[in-house]
Amino acid sequence: MKTTRFYILLALLLISVVIKAQAQDLHEVYISDKEIWNILYLNDDVFLAIECNGAIHKIKDDGTVLASQVLFENDTVNYIGHSELIRNYNGNPAFFRVERSNDPNVFRVYRLYEVDENLNITDAGFSYSLHEEIESANHAHHYFFNADGSFIYSVIIPPGNNADDSHTKVVKLDADGNLVGQQLFLNCARTCWYNNLLPVSESSGCRIIVGRDAEPLGLAYDCYTLDSQMNVVDVKENLEAISYPYVPASGGYYRYNSNSGRIYSIGDCAERYYGANPSYTRNIFISVYDSDFNQLDFRRCPWETETGNAGGDPETIDFGPNNEVYMVAGMDLHSAITQNLFIGCYDENLEVIGELYYKHPIRYMQYLNLVACPQGGCLVNYVDFSQAHESGILKVTISDFLNLEEAHSHGFAVAVAYPNPGKDVLNIRTTLQNAHVEIYDLSGKLIHKQQITDNITTIYTSSWLYGTYMWKVLVDGKEAESGKWVKE
Repeated sequence: MKTTRFYILLALLLISVVIKAQAQDLHEVYISDKEIWNILYLNDDVFLAIECNGAIHKIKDDGTVLASQVLFENDTVNYIGHSELIRNYNGNPAFFRVERSNDPNVFRVYRLYEVDENLNITDAGFSYSLHEEIESANHAHHYFFNADGSFIYSVIIPPGNNADDSHTKVVKLDADGNLVGQQLFLNCARTCWYNNLLPVSESSGCRIIVGRDAEPLGLAYDCYTLDSQMNVVDVKENLEAISYPYVPASGGYYRYNSNSGRIYSIGDCAERYYGANPSYTRNIFISVYDSDFNQLDFRRCPWETETGNAGGDPETIDFGPNNEVYMVAGMDLHSAITQNLFIGCYDENLEVIGELYYKHPIRYMQYLNLVACPQGGCLVNYVDFSQAHESGILKVTISDFLNLEEAHSHGFAVAVAYPNPGKDVLNIRTTLQNAHVEIYDLSGKLIHKQQITDNITTIYTSSWLYGTYMWKVLVDGKEAESGKWVKE
């Protein structure tokens, strides 16, 4: 009996080592001790990455750093910082240099600079100013260029006196930076710090999505369509993307796919539980709309998290060459020391192509943003708080979503158990087909077996003893994924 137990414990230890080694083999194409703000592709396999310290890098997506440049290294007069990389109206990579203004009525000047493939930086001859009324909200403005060179941006304006609500202003400038028109939206929900500004197909106007306080759900989203002069021409209230019982917890974010004309949203949403001890859990929620903002479908990705944000930050959703949808979010936030990555790939109707999970017992990895690769797959930009705030770029190939061996070779799991530790419920999440799950106690005894018929398989464990269990997901009789699960 002692010999049997020894081999069982040895097998569990080896599984733990395999899982840990697997999780260390991520395809990281760039690592930095500075936070990477965002990524922008130059061509099929070369991208630019800009860091918070003002450095910009040209990197091949096999990990080869081709060139690096420090922005304005010897020119710090009135220099506050820079924006993320964007596309200019002509499609060239660009960024805004942020400067202090000598005009007492102006808080900041945003001056546009273009970046060529050799990292040469040139003044694009375009700038705009933020006035002091929005000084404390300068971080919350969004913007884009139209094909005619005009520029639209939005800012959030605090009303003062510590009021709960704020105002949203949308401004349009022509190609020379002259004012074309503006629109002010009063008393927007302050919990919705990031407003959403979207282009409109074949138009030089825009859509603006703002939050407002509303009962009984607490927060609602309204979409305003503005014409080329910034006049409101249409309003769609209470967007169906996040509706009862999926209530926005901290905001929803919207992206426009110019190739398909569809709009997608991703949000960190709350499901409320009422009673003597009211509570809520946070989930990831994705929705797709047609060009008229009619909801076509949605996908809910529940992790039943009780603390922290599950997902739904800006720049966490993007579109591939075949209109596939990529997204990244956090998961398994019950643990105070571990946040892991959940990366999904879906077709344009949000049908699952594949889902990947990265779990590690020590690393605390938070996503920053995601960008789709021109040849399929995506890059994920993350910060690792367990490695002295180390920042990195992770490459995920399209094969990782389609092939079990490929996913494992790049450090991903294709099935995950949550919440872990848990109490009365164990969920197995996987997109594997022809699969079933088996649960073993530490003696090696099979205590539960269940066919996997959906993305999430729920196992009720209230009758189980407290302790550690082993779970396995098998496909056509072969083990595809395994791990430990702890019942508290």
